[in-house]
Amino acid sequence: NRYTEVESIFKVLRERGLIDENKEKFAAGIPLQMEKWNKELDRRKSDSEKNNNPIVELRTSKGIMKIELFEDDAPEAVNSFIYLVERKYYDLKPFFRVEKGLVAQTGCEKGDGSGSAGFTFRGETDLPTKRNHFRGSLAVALGGDKEGNVDKDSGSSQFYIAKTDLPHLDDDYTVFG
Repeated sequence: NRYTEVESIFKVLRERGLIDENKEKFAAGIPLQMEKWNKELDRRKSDSEKNNNPIVELRTSKGIMKIELFEDDAPEAVNSFIYLVERKYYDLKPFFRVEKGLVAQTGCEKGDGSGSAGFTFRGETDLPTKRNHFRGSLAVALGGDKEGNVDKDSGSSQFYIAKTDLPHLDDDYTVFG
């Protein structure tokens, strides 16, 4: 989240003629992402002052992560997640999708991304309280149709951890931790 440094790097790359159309498109989004990040920092400060968000521990073979759940911002997702945690649904579930520098995904009882908990809940990206995808965000994985369209109301047990900012997912996938 060091956007000012990234902008400086892009300036040098531009001066050297090393920016193609895709990189330029990415660079154009940096000011908006920086603005979102500053708002996120304010929200995190407010969360810290309230000190009422649930915290869960995610134990993996790589270590333990403490995750703050955004109960006020994504109540359906948090409620579902806590329900499954309390029933030990996630115990021994593998991370079946791990993409370096992108995401790590788990929560499928089949271990291949095709399973669910047997229920779904509605997406929460239309709420005014929605959170955005930053490095370390926890978000609901969703299903879709054969044409690749996302079904925003297909949240169930699967979730992913963003290893980088993923602003292109902000309008479809609910961030809940």
